[in-house]
Amino acid sequence: MLKTECATLSKISSFIYSISHEDGKRIEISDAKEINNAFDKIVTEDYFYTIIDARNQFNSFSKPAFRYLANDIPVVKENKLRGVALIIECLPNRLLANFFKNFYKPSYPFKVFKSQKEAINWLYKLNSTT
Repeated sequence: MLKTECATLSKISSFIYSISHEDGKRIEISDAKEINNAFDKIVTEDYFYTIIDARNQFNSFSKPAFRYLANDIPVVKENKLRGVALIIECLPNRLLANFFKNFYKPSYPFKVFKSQKEAINWLYKLNSTT
C-alpha cells in the first residue's frame, strides 16, 4: 500500500491495483502527477489495470487533471495502464465519470461499475484479450 496526499494505492492481484481518493478532495494536475509517480513506485509488472473505488465519496477534478489523466499521464503514454474500472454508487459521480469518458475520451478501456466484483471480472476479461 502507498499513500499520497490525495489517494491511497494498493495491489489487489498480480496485475490489478486499487486507488481510492481522499473524500471531498479536488484533484489538481499536481495530484494526478503524484498518482503517476506513486504507480511508478508500487507497480512491479510491465502493465497493470486499475480499480478506482469512489463509493461513498465525491471528488472533483480540474480540467488540466482530467486531460492529463485521460491521455497524457506517462503510464498511459508508455502503455502500462491497460484499463480502468470505476466503482460508483451515487448519481453525481456517475455523471462526472460519463463526462470524463465522453468529453476527454481516455485512450484506454474505461468502464463504470456498481460493485468491486463486477469491476474485477471485467478487468480479468480485458487482461485475457490483450
